[in-house]
Amino acid sequence: MKTALVYDYVPALGGGAERALLELAEHFKPNVDLYFGFVVDSSYSRKYIRNLHDKFGKEHIHLGPYVTWFRPIIFRIMNFLLPELLHSFNLQQYDLVISYTAFLAHSIIPPVHGKHILYMNTPARFLWNLSHAKSFLKQITSPFLITDVMRYRSQIYDIDAIERTKTIFAISQAVANRINTFYARKSHVLYPPAVSDTLLKTSYENSELKNELGEYFTHVSRVESYKNLDLLLDLAEKGQLKETVVIMGDGPYLKVLKARMKKSSKAKRQTVEIKALQIKVEKFDNIIFTNYIEEAKKMAVLAAASTSFSLNDEDFGITKIESLAVGTPVIGLRAGATAEIIKEGINGVLFAEATPEALRKAIDQHKTILYDKESIKNSAKPFTTAAFHTNLEKLLHA
Repeated sequence: MKTALVYDYVPALGGGAERALLELAEHFKPNVDLYFGFVVDSSYSRKYIRNLHDKFGKEHIHLGPYVTWFRPIIFRIMNFLLPELLHSFNLQQYDLVISYTAFLAHSIIPPVHGKHILYMNTPARFLWNLSHAKSFLKQITSPFLITDVMRYRSQIYDIDAIERTKTIFAISQAVANRINTFYARKSHVLYPPAVSDTLLKTSYENSELKNELGEYFTHVSRVESYKNLDLLLDLAEKGQLKETVVIMGDGPYLKVLKARMKKSSKAKRQTVEIKALQIKVEKFDNIIFTNYIEEAKKMAVLAAASTSFSLNDEDFGITKIESLAVGTPVIGLRAGATAEIIKEGINGVLFAEATPEALRKAIDQHKTILYDKESIKNSAKPFTTAAFHTNLEKLLHA
């Protein structure tokens, strides 16, 4: 079966969705082509494309234009132009086309005699004013009517494409509910491939790390404002966070968090070395920032932690599954996919409101629970690559 996968664009800095796309493509290899509306030029995107060429062959990778200059502005403009960019791809020769998207990759011209499936990360946050959507207006200039017109035009593309699509997959029940709310459409839940089966069997135990840091909590993600990391800083500034917290990851909001800690009269900045990992980190009293961290070291930090945090409403959240896979429970906001993945007292604790008080209460509750590490690991099994391929095959033949 000749298959095409259509993705919105190659970003400047990737995440779980880009990893999931690779696994989705592996399912249909060697008869698969990949299409991208455009490319945001960066060291990450160049490396990602080289990886695609190596895995699937250069002739199977089809790229739209590159965004090189004035990236924040041009990026938003390209988002609005995405349907036109995708319409330039001729997909008529394919038996199956899968649009994997969080924006408008489903606004393709599907093959007349082939099948089109939409695999949705979320309805487009920017178009429908969902939480943590980035405002085009804030990123460019003061409000202009043209922006609202462009957004409305994109909404029409979105709705029209949804109406023309017979089959929809969602990455979580939370997203399936959202699809039903926005489009009055039913969808099948297909959890993305979050962790490998090998990871579940791999030990990342590091006694030296535990001895060096003592008991600590951790958070790992791309550092954005919507991740609610300010909740941890709120507690720290109030003197209500005595535990050590290791914040792993890089991103645009990292400098804001560090600047806030520097202004705090209670926080003294130090550059220290975590000898067990052979990395230098920034330490503000009991808050540690690792910045970017290598994969193996990230997993070692997760495995040795008392708990990891998931503090925002997530569509899915691969890092929480990674935490579970190494036997570390999750303290998470009772919203989105976290509410369907985390089971109270089994693999973590949920808190109802994104407030420092609710988070502190959840931390205290976590400390009273005796977790079974194997039960935590088992809770990650529905989200393995093997489970993904099995469930995808079932849905394709349903």
